[in-house]
Amino acid sequence: MKTLGNTFKNICFVGLERVEYFPQGEETSIFAETWQEVTSEQSRKHLSLCFFAPRSIDGEHINPYQYILKEEIDEDDHKAMQIAAQTFGDMPLLDLCRMKSREANEVNILVAADVIFHWDMNDSYIQPTTPLTWVRDLQQIFKSYPRTSQKNIYTNWDREKIAELDANVKPALEMPLETATWLNMPTFQEKYGMLVLLASLIMAGTAFAMTFWQNQQISHYTTQARRIESAMPRGGNVPEMLRAVNEQQRQMQYRDLLPLLAQDVAIATQQASMQVESIEVRNVNPQEPPQAMLATISAERDVYKGWLQEEPIAKNVLAKSSTLRGIRKPPGPDFKLEGLVDLRLLREQIRLYEEDQRIQDAIQGGQR
Repeated sequence: MKTLGNTFKNICFVGLERVEYFPQGEETSIFAETWQEVTSEQSRKHLSLCFFAPRSIDGEHINPYQYILKEEIDEDDHKAMQIAAQTFGDMPLLDLCRMKSREANEVNILVAADVIFHWDMNDSYIQPTTPLTWVRDLQQIFKSYPRTSQKNIYTNWDREKIAELDANVKPALEMPLETATWLNMPTFQEKYGMLVLLASLIMAGTAFAMTFWQNQQISHYTTQARRIESAMPRGGNVPEMLRAVNEQQRQMQYRDLLPLLAQDVAIATQQASMQVESIEVRNVNPQEPPQAMLATISAERDVYKGWLQEEPIAKNVLAKSSTLRGIRKPPGPDFKLEGLVDLRLLREQIRLYEEDQRIQDAIQGGQR
């Protein structure tokens, strides 16, 4: 259920000659003669004015701006009405005298500002009060209702003074919010129009980014295709074209082993408890298709001091690795290890392992 407190941040009850202001996050309210005295420009951006506009003699609701501004405003004067509306901007205005009728044997009472406002199944009523007389005024109001009536009181005044009254006493901000009292409630388009516009801008930006990224990818692939095309011999010489294709295949034939090699070296250094700063894997001879790779492992500085500490680490790394064929420490002040990997031998090891796995799977399948 919507209440005043969970719908609006700052709430001000405008009474007959006094106002009661409830700032957000404060436990106590503030009293003043006008709502402008207790609010600032910042707080008015999230302020709701709740007032009690009495009906005219014929029972019609009066102009709410006329009541709040205490000025005579002709409702037929559209310019004057626009000026009055601009005074409050988007500030929610609640005419509590428009509360809908309640069930029989039920009366609801709000004590705020300098009034006691109560409404029942017939109508709503306004009665002035003071902090000295409000308890006695409540008792007089109760006498006008049957004793069996359910009485709900909403107030932040000293509720202990009315604890002995037969009534449900709740804070003023827990009073239910009825949409009929909200005079300038924003429409769906006004409330969510900015969100829809923001979502549209985000979608447009995302589409532009995706289009830009796709164009970049297409440009990248086009550049690669041109490079390959420029490297191809011209003139329809088939042997030269095949030779170039074979060269490309030789350059890439061991590319799938690089992730396995990098992972093996990293695991080996971890199992050997080596404190590593960086690991680099590169082709031994960059001018030729890779047949062997060199893994350079750099230790963190100032961790290992001398041969007695470095030699056991080097042996452990070689023992823990499944791909390194040999390892050495190059000359220099820093502790580095260089490990050699024979890619052809590694490929053969993988082939034999996969073949052995297929045999083992076939044996297990036959046993089942």
